[in-house]
Amino acid sequence: PHDITGKQIGKYLPKGKLAPLLENIMRESFDVLSNHPVNQKRISQGKRPANAVWFWGEGTAPNIENFKQKYGKSGVMISAVDLLKGIGVASGMDVCEIDGATGTLNTDYYAKAQGAITALDGGTDFCMVHVEAPDECGHQKDVFGKVKAIEQIDEKIIGTLLTHFANGTEPLRMLVMPDHPTPCEIGTHTKDAVPFMLYDTNAQRVFDAQCTAKTDDITFCERTAKERALHFQKPWDLTQKFFS
Repeated sequence: PHDITGKQIGKYLPKGKLAPLLENIMRESFDVLSNHPVNQKRISQGKRPANAVWFWGEGTAPNIENFKQKYGKSGVMISAVDLLKGIGVASGMDVCEIDGATGTLNTDYYAKAQGAITALDGGTDFCMVHVEAPDECGHQKDVFGKVKAIEQIDEKIIGTLLTHFANGTEPLRMLVMPDHPTPCEIGTHTKDAVPFMLYDTNAQRVFDAQCTAKTDDITFCERTAKERALHFQKPWDLTQKFFS
């Protein structure tokens, strides 16, 4: 749906033998929901109504390799998004439910960091902390919200983890990266390359020497990433490097 925002929906409606049934439900949902008291209240408050059902995204469970068997490490998934939770479940990772995790700008960033700390201090080798807020703001073309989300991630997740582990006896390796761009100009995903940042409390060169230069003025952004010598065409190669 976010790929066709502002477009006529005629050619994007369901297809197949059940299409008439699904399309009928969609049309009737508009009549029912438009007059629903919740939507009437939203309209009176100047908010957008949730006035239609949209069917999309049906699929089957993927065949994902077991995470621990593949990498030799135990793993925990922290996310408010069902898709990411499903990846965690399908790969045999534990899925940690976080109170206040919403998948939007108002998610509890600090609680996610604390969930990761609890998992790692409890003996888990790896914790995936996923935050949906920048992507959602990108879809909504909300530039200021997206900046705010990134600031919150930087301060309350990355900062909290670094503060907790930097002076500890256990080493910490952290990989920070988006899974894809969602530019606010177009409000949907693109296939452009994404930057990544790797931090290691052991200060060891995880990657080849060619990827490091004078680092005093390096910032974490697409422009800086393009200037580095290290690029991964296949994202799983980066994952292998991270765990090696």
